[in-house]
Amino acid sequence: MDMLKLSDNLVMLRHKKKKTQEEIADFIGVTKASVSKWENGQSMPDIMILPQLAAFFDVTIDELMGYEPQLSCEQINKLHENLKISFAEKGFDYTMNECRNLVKEYYSCYRFLFTICCLYINHYNMTNDENVQKNILAEASELAGHILDNCKDIRVYNDTLAVKAIIDLMAGKPADVVNNLEDVINNSYMYLSNGTVLIQAYQMLGDIKKANKTSQMGLYVSVFSAISIAMLYLVSNAGNKEVCDETIGRTKTLIDLYKINELNPNMAAQFYLQAAVVKCTHGDYDAALAMLEQYAYDIYRLMVVDKLTIHGDEYFDLFEEWYSDYNMGLGAPRNETLVWDSVIEVFDNPVFEPIKEHKNFKAIKNKITGYKRLC
Repeated sequence: MDMLKLSDNLVMLRHKKKKTQEEIADFIGVTKASVSKWENGQSMPDIMILPQLAAFFDVTIDELMGYEPQLSCEQINKLHENLKISFAEKGFDYTMNECRNLVKEYYSCYRFLFTICCLYINHYNMTNDENVQKNILAEASELAGHILDNCKDIRVYNDTLAVKAIIDLMAGKPADVVNNLEDVINNSYMYLSNGTVLIQAYQMLGDIKKANKTSQMGLYVSVFSAISIAMLYLVSNAGNKEVCDETIGRTKTLIDLYKINELNPNMAAQFYLQAAVVKCTHGDYDAALAMLEQYAYDIYRLMVVDKLTIHGDEYFDLFEEWYSDYNMGLGAPRNETLVWDSVIEVFDNPVFEPIKEHKNFKAIKNKITGYKRLC
């Protein structure tokens, strides 16, 4: 926020209204010289005068001062992208200060603050200082709490509730996650029921497009939710080979059925990586290498073909329209350079120690390094 925009705005508004400095001075009860100094930026009007000035030009005080407390989705997108680039190119400390300044400037723009929370949790581990990491997570948690206490946009509120839970989990506060989410999850049938009722209402009104868009949204989200939960189920049952094999088999079927490798290769890549970890843990090294091969393919789709974007297909033909409405300024969670770093670091996971000298393992790693050069 640049308070000196007041001077430019005074000149602009005076010309637009075709008024003279004398007329403004007479209305406010000051000298022409005072108005001239305001327009030249040599001084600022007394705070008690601002309502009179705003009334004279028929604008709000915010408009008079040039203050924009709310950002458009396009502005949020632009800031989000710039900050991701800044983390990669200007460094962690510089960009964190930039984020904090923006938070102060747009403290009532909750959609933007949600974006900042996501940036914090996707970049907090760029520093190796554990105390700094803890402080950033605490800062993100406090910011999420501010959104939850004040935001009236139910979509922003619900997404922030989910992010707040992730932050608490990262901060080692699982009890807080349970307290905040247990009732919501246990009563999730209410959300499912509301979704189906909304679809039926659209159908009764003859608005088939909205009925179809809402249906597609429900299917899309449900499929990805199922895959995410399957990955967590693998972790919980890591010691049970039979359960893991069955879970991997069923989830692969779901991925193939809904063409997740094409729709959202990031989700598919995460699953196959987790599957590779589980297979390696069980000593099934050939299967682990096969999972890593699929992981490499999905990374190619994600980074080279789709350029870190997700999209619909001939079945989810209303996806782009829905996602455009839903998107709150969030593209890829991190800058491409940082994503590539995390992708390659995967191969340093100690769980892959038994196969790290295998020719196929080295070939897969080299293949992904080659993909990076293509971008």
